[in-house]
Amino acid sequence: MKQSILIFCAVVLLLSGCKDDEIVPQDIGYGYWPTNTGHWVEYEVDSLWQEDVIGARIAAHYLLREVIDSQYVDAQGRAAQRIERFVQDSTGAWIIKDIWTQTRDNTQAEKTEENLRKLKLAFPVRAYQQWNAHVYIGDDGLEFTTDDEMEVEVDEVDAPWGNGVLSFDSTCTVVSTYETNFIVTKRFEERYAKNVGLVSKLWMQYDKQDGVPMGDGINQDTVGFRMTMKVVAYGN
Repeated sequence: MKQSILIFCAVVLLLSGCKDDEIVPQDIGYGYWPTNTGHWVEYEVDSLWQEDVIGARIAAHYLLREVIDSQYVDAQGRAAQRIERFVQDSTGAWIIKDIWTQTRDNTQAEKTEENLRKLKLAFPVRAYQQWNAHVYIGDDGLEFTTDDEMEVEVDEVDAPWGNGVLSFDSTCTVVSTYETNFIVTKRFEERYAKNVGLVSKLWMQYDKQDGVPMGDGINQDTVGFRMTMKVVAYGN
């Protein structure tokens, strides 16, 4: 009887030890990049183009909706999604604007924007990861009108965030690493929420150029743009 009890206790201890050694599945961060058909996100978009030398300041404000319309296999044999993008007109109707595409595999997420293929996220998503978001631009013989390279870094991961309209328990932020100076200002930031995707974006670039003499100095003309996106609704 004593021997049976000892064997039973040994088995219990062994099983307990196995439980402690169980490997907890790692969160790779795929939830930051939804791929399911029917997923949609709406944004408020504000943009401003400024070109002082000709006195131009062109601002725009509109609602944008992105919808994962369908699935397909891309030229590299990867599962990909077709994204339909709509803008809302003055009557409240959604008018198709353009078509983008995206793909997500085990190591990265890409999106083709205006025929430019960009590396958006790297998996697993970890703080301080760095990569060139424009690493693929030029591979297809396309030209890019700003910088060929854009080094970015994951600034924070699994952080709560809200924009006054919606709030999210877990977000990550990808930011540019360019150091702004007195002549050139560059800033790029995208924030992603789990099970939603992109929830905010800031992209700005300004160059200051010497203009006409004014008083004791030279007037500096600014040329550049600023664009922001803020999520206001989403669903499946």
